[in-house]
Order: sequence, then structure tokens, then C-alpha cells
Amino acid sequence: MPRSKKSDLLPELANSLEQWAIRYSLNADPYVVGLTQAMRSKKKIAFWADTRAVDMLPFPEAISGVATKKRLDGFLAFRNIMVFVPIAFTWAAISQATTAFAEYAKRGESKVVNFFDFWENGYGVLSPFWTLSNVARIDFLLLAVIILVSIGISYSERRLITLEGTEKSRLDTERLQIAINIDEVLSDYRYPSVQLVNRQLAQSIINLNETARSLRAAAKEQESFNRKSANYKELLSEIAGIKALISRIR
Repeated sequence: MPRSKKSDLLPELANSLEQWAIRYSLNADPYVVGLTQAMRSKKKIAFWADTRAVDMLPFPEAISGVATKKRLDGFLAFRNIMVFVPIAFTWAAISQATTAFAEYAKRGESKVVNFFDFWENGYGVLSPFWTLSNVARIDFLLLAVIILVSIGISYSERRLITLEGTEKSRLDTERLQIAINIDEVLSDYRYPSVQLVNRQLAQSIINLNETARSLRAAAKEQESFNRKSANYKELLSEIAGIKALISRIR
């Protein structure tokens, strides 16, 4: 594409770059700001053309998994706290049971019973809430909650990994497409470099070699055609001579 036509694409490309940067809060990036201004003003394009947009464009951060990550952090904090709740509750129950058992033993109102029997029955001294069977039931419910929360955390972690992977792939593809468009348009504005000259020279040599091979092939075809033409002329001369001889005989 001629440079004049590519220069017409610069403002449109600058708008696309700016919209992409605003969408991902990258519009303050120095490379984006400088390149956008240069493409709109069409000044110092050669300077920016020497940089590769594939390397210089900032990388947008995935935002689709932010809400899931916040919920996951909340679940993790809740689970970490809940792990100690059954232990603390059990020790609190033991404390209540031992205190009540000591008070029950001091009264001496009836025969002394086994501690675990007292813990289970209370005998009017220990609150039913702190009895052994009720404490075991509450501990079971607390452990069930911890297990359910742990399952939810595992599911959320897998979902977060999937979301981040999908989002990152989409963002990388979008960024690469914009970078390719920029590099393609700015390619004609780059200063000649040793690598570029060598590459163009090598391509020219390849083109010359192909042209030379084509010319040699054409020359061989022409030579073959000339030999066939000479043979045809000799044949026609012989035919003409035979015709003349036949005419004289008649």
C-alpha cells in the first residue's frame, strides 16, 4: 500500500487505539499517549515506527473474575475462622461441664456419678445446651458447614481459573490484533536499517535468480523452436525439389 494511502489510516488507527486503551484504563500509558498523538498529527511517525507495537503496547488486566475473586477471599477468610469454632465451642462446653460437675459434687445431694454421665444428663445443674449429646450435635453441624464452604471454595477456584484463562486469551488476541494493525501501517515509515537493507537485498537476489532461470528456460525453448524451424525449412526444400523433378519427368 502506498504511503499516502496508509497515512489516511493513521487517524482511524489512533481512534481505535484510544478506544481500546480507555476500555481497559490504559489511556494514561506513555506509549499509547505518544503514539496516538503522533498518528493524529502525522508527525514523528518514523520515530514511532521504529518501535514494535507488539512489544510496547501495555497488557490489559482481566476484570471478569474480580467479583468471583472477592467472594473467594471472603469464603477463605470465613473457612479459616470456622475451622477453630468447633474446637473453641467444645472446650467451652468442657469448661461448663467441669464447673457444673464440681458444684454438683459439693452439694452431695446424691451419689457421685461418672463425669461423662453427668455431662450427658446434667442432673439439673448443667444447662441442656451444654450437655454432651447437644455439644456433639452442634460440632457436627459446624463441621458440615466447614465442609460445604470448602467445597464452595474449590468450585470457585476452578471457576476463577477458567474465567481468568478465557479472559486473558481474549485480551491477548485483541491486543495482538491492534498491535499488528499498527505495525502494518507504520512499516513504510521505518528508517532503513542494516537488517532491512540486507533482507531487501536478499529478496532482490532471489528475484533475480528466478528471473535468470526463467530467461534460460525461455532461451532453451527458443533454441529448440529454431532447430525445429530449420528442419521444417529443409523438409520443405526437399519437397519442393521432388515436385520440380516430377514436373520435368512429365
